[in-house]
Amino acid sequence: MKNKIISALFIGFTILTFAQTNNTGISSTPGDEGKKMPKRVFSELTIGIAIPQGDFASTGANLEEVAGFAVNGGFLFANYGVIYNNLFGYEVAFSLGINPLDKKIDDMLNNAGYPSNTGYDYDYGKWSNINIMLGPHFSLPIEKFALDLRLLGGYMYLERPFIKQTFNNGYLIAEQNSGHGSAFVWQLGTGMRYSISKDFDIKFSLDYFKAKPKIKYQRYVFQNDIIIEEDGTTHYGVFTGLSNIKYTQPISSYNFGIGVVFYPK
Repeated sequence: MKNKIISALFIGFTILTFAQTNNTGISSTPGDEGKKMPKRVFSELTIGIAIPQGDFASTGANLEEVAGFAVNGGFLFANYGVIYNNLFGYEVAFSLGINPLDKKIDDMLNNAGYPSNTGYDYDYGKWSNINIMLGPHFSLPIEKFALDLRLLGGYMYLERPFIKQTFNNGYLIAEQNSGHGSAFVWQLGTGMRYSISKDFDIKFSLDYFKAKPKIKYQRYVFQNDIIIEEDGTTHYGVFTGLSNIKYTQPISSYNFGIGVVFYPK
């Protein structure tokens, strides 16, 4: 229900913004019909820390799929947009996020029945997401400062981290491949800009984004014991089965960043 409300607000704000600008810089506001509005093109480039929330950061002590075990990572955000009267406009945005896995996942694997001793090693990948979004952008200028607000929505592509367990001699025992999924993503953000010159600003931003991609991945199962054949051949981690897993992984994060805003001529 919450996602439907957010989606409705996003669509409403986007329609309102495009109606006000009429996509041409001509106002359709009652009393100002036909008047040209000052238009300014802008582009932002921001980097910062991505702090996972909710199920995405959960460290459940069992093999619960939605426990993401994500820890603080990083993100890159870039956009291109148009703003009218220095008050409202729209933007198209691209973002990339990466979050490593919490080392507590060792305990989860052990509790799930995986062997735990010095003869075994674990190897993990990272969560990564790529997002393409668009939506309305609002600004409130205050002298050399400006307060920004944006509501974006679009497409998320998510890569799930791989998990491998091996003997310390390198033989594979168990593996979950990286897997992937996609979903609608929405992002609500605010920021404070400070004008350095007429060509660019410095910006501090805080964004919250959320999605629920449906993920597919494969889990390979191997025997944990060393097998010695009659002819003396030794096998480590003999393949015994394959499972295809599908589930929905909630993804949410607070992104704190610092960046620059350019105003191309």
